[in-house]
Amino acid sequence: MQENLKKIKKTKKRIGRGMGSGTGKTSGRGHKGQLSRTSSGNIPRGFEGGQTPLKMRLPKKRGFRSIRNKNIAIKSSVINAGFKTAKLELKDLIKKGFATKKNNVKIILDEPLKIVKEFGEGVKASKGVLASIKKLKVKS
Repeated sequence: MQENLKKIKKTKKRIGRGMGSGTGKTSGRGHKGQLSRTSSGNIPRGFEGGQTPLKMRLPKKRGFRSIRNKNIAIKSSVINAGFKTAKLELKDLIKKGFATKKNNVKIILDEPLKIVKEFGEGVKASKGVLASIKKLKVKS
């Protein structure tokens, strides 16, 4: 049954070949106007015939949002007052509300560290803080 069926190839529509074809005279382009002319198919998107386009009539959005992560500096005195563990992790800072997941955190020295001797992933320390940690390790 299926071998008797043939693929039917649809013939291309022949435009502008007389009134009997159904697409004669104006060739499916309508009467007059910009789109009926030759080589006028490349009108830019958003073009409104010379009228100021909508994208230019609307007010611009104000402000600027940076996609970069915000850097947060936390003083060592705050760390001494708020944390009683030997290792400081980013999740601890997030729990206490000092940072978010999107922040880069760095500890800055304003007084020597007393308890914290190590920093976990996501927490950086200044040279002064690292020096005070070395002093802590030497004493203990």
